[in-house]
Amino acid sequence: MSSPSNAPPVYHITLLRHGESVGNAEGYHQGQAEFPLTEKGRAQAQALADHWLANEITFDQAIASPLSRARETAEIITAALDIPLTFDPLWMERDNGLLAGLPHNVAAERYPIPDFVSLYQPIAQTGESLWELFLRGARAVETIMRQPPGRYLIVSHGALLNMAFHAILGATPHPNFQGRILPLRNTAHSRLRYNPQEGQWRLLSHNERSHLDSTVESASRPELPPDTHHFTLLRHGESVGNAEKKLQGQADYPLTERGREQARLLAARWGAEKITFDKAITSPLRRAHETAQIITEGLGIPLETDPAWMEFDWGELNGLTGEQVLQRGDIQWNNPYFPIGGDGESHWDVYLRAGRSVQDLLDSPPGRYLIVAHGAILSRFLFAALGLAPQNRIRFGFENTAFTKLRFIPDRHLWVLDNVNDHYHLDIQPL
Repeated sequence: MSSPSNAPPVYHITLLRHGESVGNAEGYHQGQAEFPLTEKGRAQAQALADHWLANEITFDQAIASPLSRARETAEIITAALDIPLTFDPLWMERDNGLLAGLPHNVAAERYPIPDFVSLYQPIAQTGESLWELFLRGARAVETIMRQPPGRYLIVSHGALLNMAFHAILGATPHPNFQGRILPLRNTAHSRLRYNPQEGQWRLLSHNERSHLDSTVESASRPELPPDTHHFTLLRHGESVGNAEKKLQGQADYPLTERGREQARLLAARWGAEKITFDKAITSPLRRAHETAQIITEGLGIPLETDPAWMEFDWGELNGLTGEQVLQRGDIQWNNPYFPIGGDGESHWDVYLRAGRSVQDLLDSPPGRYLIVAHGAILSRFLFAALGLAPQNRIRFGFENTAFTKLRFIPDRHLWVLDNVNDHYHLDIQPL
């Protein structure tokens, strides 16, 4: 599990939800009740194993919940990849008390949800409270960090993995099913990296399921309340500044031809998937505006420009190369209140700018919004929406023309992070 000698040792962690189980298919509350995989669930696990084999993705160690739906998923994958597998009950699904094994309709009659559910209230009389589940998820994450750095595959369950995400984000759960949720669909997975020398997590992707037929999977999604706000956060295509490895900030650079092709590929993908938006908003900086124009013209939707979505103003550092930036010894990168580059913005400045955009968008009518902007401002928008302070060390992946989707359900005061850093259009047609 050693890293190259010229790189710091890091943890690469993939969090995977099990394949479809009989309990999923037939509408049961599962919890820690035992339900095997369906044939579809086994096919999902095999498809993922085949996908990882084809792309030469492997792991040093797999750790799974011992419950049969997770166990079988893990066994299918580890047999194909020829990697060791161990089981740890910390990764078992939430103990949901008297709900375990009951059909949803029976459970709703027998154990109706109270008007208010506190963090500390046991579920269904005898189950784990949400706070207990959070603590167990945090402990499960800690057990990985006590192992040597390396590549770990974790096979677990939706509720427990959601609490593991909370622990990684450094955010406690909210009572009454509110706040934030990072769901994972069957055999969807998320990739994270942790650098122990910097104490920093990076969420590289979330809810990846490119191994599955996206048409079939999307058709099975439940209907959402009509007042839901949907946001797709898209980073611009490759710019001249990217290609020249410059700290761009608010320095204005056009797209490269590669960046234009990236945008065209995404427009083609969304056109084929019949994805559309009610409104598109872009940063006025050329690399974002040109990306947005290519996509909106391809999809036939209107485009607005808003300077609130401009990139982090790095002050005197705007447009410098990485080598030039390193020569500056007066930059307090980790001080959230310190203006960067002399007359630039602080991390708090950008956070407050993004937070204002959260309010402005939620003051707008419900619908589907496309935001085309830059990595730092989009990341700070996620911070503001998910309730993370600028001091938080988590980072979100935003590659060129990769997008992140989230939605806000006002009746539940709930943010749902559906995916992070989706760039499948580049994977299937590599540039």
